[in-house]
Amino acid sequence: MFEWNVDQVEELKRLWAEGLPAAEIGRRMGGLSRNAIIGKVSRLDLPRRREAGKPRKIVSVPLIPLEGGVSFNDLKSHHCREIIGWDKAAMGLARYCGAPKVGGDSSYCRKHHQKNHIPVRVR
Repeated sequence: MFEWNVDQVEELKRLWAEGLPAAEIGRRMGGLSRNAIIGKVSRLDLPRRREAGKPRKIVSVPLIPLEGGVSFNDLKSHHCREIIGWDKAAMGLARYCGAPKVGGDSSYCRKHHQKNHIPVRVR
């Protein structure tokens, strides 16, 4: 196991503050692994940062005015639960199919039950 001395800890803090990647810090500090650097950074409670060059993924769902279906507030126990889209007019809330459900324990109308149901294989 690697024993960290005061000078190495200070060097690590300086290189981390400069924004160098953990792998590069490890190379500069005598061939330590990236994971060794990340572990020590974690134990020192240094500020976390995103990896350079990797932007955060922002997922945007297109909101379009929808006709048909029912809103969550209008959804009744006999309505199909298939989400058919996201309604811009209703602040991005889901719109549900709303057709009558198939009997039994299904949450869907016949069309969406066939689309979503995977039959159990008999051995």
